Amino acid sequence: NYKGNLRGNKVIFENNDDHNYFLKLNAITERDSCVIRGAGIEVDRDFKKIQHKKNKVPVVAVLARMLKDKGINEFVEAAIILKKKKINARFLLIGDSDPLNPSSIKRNTLQTWNNEGKIEWLGWVDNVNQIIRKVDILCLPSYREGLPKALLEGAALGLPLVATNTVGCKDVVIDGINGFLVPVKNSKALSIALETLINDSKLRKIMGKESFKIVSSKFSSSIINSQTMRLYKELTF
Repeated sequence: NYKGNLRGNKVIFENNDDHNYFLKLNAITERDSCVIRGAGIEVDRDFKKIQHKKNKVPVVAVLARMLKDKGINEFVEAAIILKKKKINARFLLIGDSDPLNPSSIKRNTLQTWNNEGKIEWLGWVDNVNQIIRKVDILCLPSYREGLPKALLEGAALGLPLVATNTVGCKDVVIDGINGFLVPVKNSKALSIALETLINDSKLRKIMGKESFKIVSSKFSSSIINSQTMRLYKELTF
């Protein structure tokens, strides 16, 4: 606890939850801290340019490192639940495992899931933006985030989002507006949220537009850069 003695310095947080947590601990003060939501994301202001082709079979994807903490197991379980209910959709995992992370899911496990048809594991891809454009619903059932760039990228492309009601995710997803928030580690609730969007193309379109509005108004590079420059000026002068 420095009790507000960081002259010429600011502690920057990416989300309000973490900021408020440290304020309650008296580890920081309002004067010496602020919230700047990430590094910003490029947003094409012309929404019509990013309209997606309608897939006959809806595509649901998780874009993340293949870690347990990202809710990968819950996503696979939700996919299994929906397949048993004969819900017609594709479930993609986009990203590679991370052997240096204790939460990493083994590549042979991911490959087995893929071979058994539970999900489709694409592994590491270079053309992420092109792949996301072919997705109908972006999902991130993470246990906790700072500010999830994957959700921001999905929102910038006008996608409806399904994420967990946890730190970071709920800064991007407004439940019932641009997607759904579900409890952490709850594959059944996750499957229900996904099923709702899979079965309702009109709702996907409405929520996708709201995602675009939210990311444009709060997270665009122009807004974040402006906030960052103001902070630099404040600390310099």
